[in-house]
Amino acid sequence: MAVERVAMLKHDFLADIPIQQVPNAAKLPKNLVEAKLLPHIIVENGIVYRVDKFKEAGIAVPTKYADLVNPKLAGRTAFPDVTNTQHWTAVTGLAYDASGSESNPGPGFTLVQRIKPLYYFSAAAELAQKFSTGDVIAAPWHAGWAVRMSRGGLDVGFVHPMVNGKRGAIEYNYLGIPKGAKNVQAAAAFINAFLDAQAQADFARATGVVPVNPEARKQLSNDPVLAKFMLLNDKDIENAFVVNWDHINQEQWRADWTRSISK
Repeated sequence: MAVERVAMLKHDFLADIPIQQVPNAAKLPKNLVEAKLLPHIIVENGIVYRVDKFKEAGIAVPTKYADLVNPKLAGRTAFPDVTNTQHWTAVTGLAYDASGSESNPGPGFTLVQRIKPLYYFSAAAELAQKFSTGDVIAAPWHAGWAVRMSRGGLDVGFVHPMVNGKRGAIEYNYLGIPKGAKNVQAAAAFINAFLDAQAQADFARATGVVPVNPEARKQLSNDPVLAKFMLLNDKDIENAFVVNWDHINQEQWRADWTRSISK
């Protein structure tokens, strides 16, 4: 995950990946290949909502995170706590909606308060249950949960929100090799296997994430459920918003968040 990536690089936990032992890395866009980390999946962040409940209440489908500030949604949304990885993109999106940014998340915190969430979630399984019962009908979450709940029979939709002029918000998850690993060759072989097109496609179908391997994405484009909820086109993914972690002061952010939601 992006949060862990920052910490691992900052504290020098990782060894260089023997890239010659990971031939599948050549199939990734060159800008994604790093010395110590390789992305293995893409998480598409946005807004999951109950289509049926929105229609019943006459609520317009949001196009950006700030559209969750709606009296009809007060007490019927959930928002990711700082312990949940979706938190960072959601707050950043709200911040940009209110003329803030990664380095100035305060406007985003203010909008979170105006959303008036039912609760702040950390556990995805609990939130899925609240969607099922209708206690929550919208939340900043990721497309994978829309896929899973749709397969379970819930009438859900997913919004790829506009963030800073871009449609959709994506987050890369990474694989690396810890320093001092006893079997670097086995670790490299695992990374290579995970980047194989068929392995990527199978994993994505099961979990609702997006492969980094373009060949795997082509396989998924024919899946009607995945195509309904996820961006699979290379151009769409390249043009999606990605949080700039170089502009985030995590310690200050966490402290300000705690003060903000405790008011």
